[in-house]
Amino acid sequence: MRVVVVLSAVVVFLALFTPAPPSRAAEIWHTQFDAAVYGDVAVVGNAVVTCPTPEQAGPDPRYPPQSCVDGQRRSGHGRGVLNNSHRMMWTDVDADPATFNSSRARVTIPDGAEIAYAKLGWAGNARCLRGEEPPGDPRTQPVALVVNGTAGVVDRFTAVLDDPGVIGHTDNQFYSAEADVTARFAAVRGSADLTVGNIWTPQGPDCFGGWSVTVVWRFATAVSAAPAQRRVVVHGGHVRLTTTANTIRTQVSPTRAAGGVTRFGVVGYEGDWGTGGDRLLINGTTLGDRNNFFVSSADGATAPATLNNMSVDARTLSVSSEQLPPGARTAELTLARDEDAFLVQSLAWSFPLPGLTVNVTPGALAAYPGGDVSRTAVVTNVGDAPAAGVVVCGQDAGTLAPRASVTRTCVSKAEQDNFTAVTDASGRSLAGDPLTARASTPVDVLHPALKASTTASPSTVLPGGQLKLTTVVTNSGDAVLSGVSARSTAECGVIPRLDPGASSTVECTVVAGEESGAAVVTVTAADQLGGSVRTEASAKYTVIYPRLTIAAAWSTDRARDGELVTITVTIANPSAMRIDDVRVSGEPVSCRRNIPTLAPGERLTYTCTATAPLNARLIVSSAVTGSAISDSADVRVALVSAPPPPSPSPSPSRPIPIPVPATAGRRAGARRSGAGRGGAADLEAGGRRGGGDHQRGGDGDGGERAVRRQALSSASVPVR
Repeated sequence: MRVVVVLSAVVVFLALFTPAPPSRAAEIWHTQFDAAVYGDVAVVGNAVVTCPTPEQAGPDPRYPPQSCVDGQRRSGHGRGVLNNSHRMMWTDVDADPATFNSSRARVTIPDGAEIAYAKLGWAGNARCLRGEEPPGDPRTQPVALVVNGTAGVVDRFTAVLDDPGVIGHTDNQFYSAEADVTARFAAVRGSADLTVGNIWTPQGPDCFGGWSVTVVWRFATAVSAAPAQRRVVVHGGHVRLTTTANTIRTQVSPTRAAGGVTRFGVVGYEGDWGTGGDRLLINGTTLGDRNNFFVSSADGATAPATLNNMSVDARTLSVSSEQLPPGARTAELTLARDEDAFLVQSLAWSFPLPGLTVNVTPGALAAYPGGDVSRTAVVTNVGDAPAAGVVVCGQDAGTLAPRASVTRTCVSKAEQDNFTAVTDASGRSLAGDPLTARASTPVDVLHPALKASTTASPSTVLPGGQLKLTTVVTNSGDAVLSGVSARSTAECGVIPRLDPGASSTVECTVVAGEESGAAVVTVTAADQLGGSVRTEASAKYTVIYPRLTIAAAWSTDRARDGELVTITVTIANPSAMRIDDVRVSGEPVSCRRNIPTLAPGERLTYTCTATAPLNARLIVSSAVTGSAISDSADVRVALVSAPPPPSPSPSPSRPIPIPVPATAGRRAGARRSGAGRGGAADLEAGGRRGGGDHQRGGDGDGGERAVRRQALSSASVPVR
């Protein structure tokens, strides 16, 4: 085991009749930790000696043991409340036979925090008048340390002893020791229970012994328990104020003050609560109790737990910015006394730092390419020190007090595609340290677009008929669309939301016009920025006017009374739509027919017979969507006894023709009659058909069928 021993050198000024002037300590405060952390420092400790029991005090003690107990409770007064007046005895709380003394404390830190640095310090009497010494030597005695139940031995440390040549003849010789025990806290993530034992110190009158643990805890990033960083600096030393000097001034460097309230941890030994006049000053300003700073009070002590442990001060206090001006790199620490004498071993500084955060709303942005990207930036100084020269997205915001916020509107131009909008804030601490903060906000660059296609059913319709429009709407852009509305001459439907790439179908019924054309459906929608998107789709349709035609031809124009005449009837559908329930009515009755359907362009021819004479009309009709269409044809056959129509008189200039016998088979033009729109089909005179026969045909069959009829008589042309 290697032990480094450092001897102290204290410059002492003696005075016989006047107070001693201040002295400056030759010791230098050694910097043991210096870093900015999302955390803080904690200092705890406890004593390893306590008041004697009546049995331990022995017969006829100068002061009763109860006065010592009263002193621990801070309820007594006089010399009986000082450890100087009692035979101080070891405490031993761990029931470990390997330790001759022990005590406990608890260091409280936030859950989840790790320990960035930990040191164990201890001190005691190197010699005590009439004291009972433990085995070993204070410079080499290993110390037992238990962290959250895990035991270990600290045997590598640095020890310092008072030089007997420079302390007063009434001063006991003190020693102090320190060890870096950070590794022992590697598994700690929160508060820790500590037990420390085997602190070398005698038992006896005016003896003391105690220990402290200084820990720096931290998180990796800002959390609610540590929203901003603090600069933590830990110093170690051995600064002894003896009875031979009233004041010692020391320079502590570095310090990192940046404004705000600094937390200051101090570890000292042998400060008596029952003796006043001791003070600690920082840059000339008293800290804590102005008349009794060292009172043997240790934070975190659990066993024993006394207000006055009569050995060790391990406390954390607040230092104002007036005591530590921002930017100061050095602080003057002054120790002063009237009657008390004590040792200071450790200093810990936790300087608040400003910290900037940027919170941007909304959390997600949207814009059109090249459009303005506007957001609201709230910049907060989450630290406990002022932030100066704050600039937010190029706008001056001045100085931000601790926990104060400022709001600015930041505007930038959108890129052509999705990108990240960066909002920067900057500033500096009052110590000149730069501060930066940045918020990155995703920007969805919108390219809203709609696509629609429409079909009409049926594609062929009557004037004023109904068309069913089926429209498929597709979000062909990259923006979510809402309130998607499709409308023609009637409302086709509303789609509440349409995601990019999604399609939806809407239907509506509209009324066709009088002419063929296209039904137009207009689709509109709104994107998430409130902009409007529009597209159109159309479907062509044909308006048709249904027609029926009827033509009648008869086998002879003249017949004897009661003679059967053959009538050839042709009905046709010249329109582009099917016509159902076609009826041929009228006279003669024998020619009436019911035809279930006629396809577009279809013709139907049939024959029927009737007796002469005839002067009748046949009618073809149908009801299409409630509207009647019809056509008619006349049938006229005269009697033979009726006089023939007169022959036209020949022109006087023409010669009289020679009589020519009439041809029995003379072709005569077939008589037909049609009153329907579009005219009847031409019929050629020809042979007769049997009654009741019919035949279908179409426009493409090479023309209408010819109907021939036989002449009933011959005629001659008279010669003049």
